[in-house]
Amino acid sequence: MPSPIVSGWSTLRPAILSILQGIDQFAFVDDKYTLSVTGFPAAMFEPSADPADFSTNQSDLHEYTYTIYLVQEMEKGGRNEAIRILSNSVDAVTYAFLNDDSLGGACLYSRPLPSEWGETTMGEGMVKYAKLTLKCYILHQKT
Repeated sequence: MPSPIVSGWSTLRPAILSILQGIDQFAFVDDKYTLSVTGFPAAMFEPSADPADFSTNQSDLHEYTYTIYLVQEMEKGGRNEAIRILSNSVDAVTYAFLNDDSLGGACLYSRPLPSEWGETTMGEGMVKYAKLTLKCYILHQKT
């Protein structure tokens, strides 16, 4: 059934935020990437640079892509603890989106895809991060 949703980006953003806020292990959740993280582990997301795909039949299937950033400090707990915490965080985020793949009805379906792990400096210390790609699909009726 085609969605009456016209503005996919603005509809998906609060739905994604709600799912991430529902994962109780995060001390910080934001709907944009920021260096001003006030607690760890942290989850942040924003629209991705990946292009959206569009079909060309009677209906128009739009693919909206977001990058989810999961971050854990390494200064206090160390690298091994950061990896353990991030592994649990990636699993929690992946299964939260798989268990509600329509994002509460905001899209037809979505797919969370773990994509990259790394280390960087954030604020005044080293952090371990994991990036996930979230692809959300909305079927718009052509007029």
